[in-house]
Amino acid sequence: MTGNQQKVFVLLVPACCAVGLLAHGHQVPKDYLNAFSSSVTGVGAVFWLWERWLWSWRIFHPWLTTRPDLRGELEGLRR
Repeated sequence: MTGNQQKVFVLLVPACCAVGLLAHGHQVPKDYLNAFSSSVTGVGAVFWLWERWLWSWRIFHPWLTTRPDLRGELEGLRR
C-alpha cells in the first residue's frame, strides 16, 4: 500500500462513520475530532508496524500478504 493509499484509507474510515451517524439521524458529536485524531494515530502505528515487521510473520502468509520474506542467507546457482 502506497503512502497516498494509506492517507486516503485513514481519512475514509472516519468520514464514513460520520456519514453513517448522519444517515441514521444522529448528530456527529463535537468530541468526534478527538476520537478521529486518536484513530489516525492508532492506524498509523499499525501501518508502521506492518511495514516494519508484521508482514513477515508466518501467521499472515498467504491470506493477508504474498510478499516473500527474503531475509537470511540465499544461495544462487553455481556454474
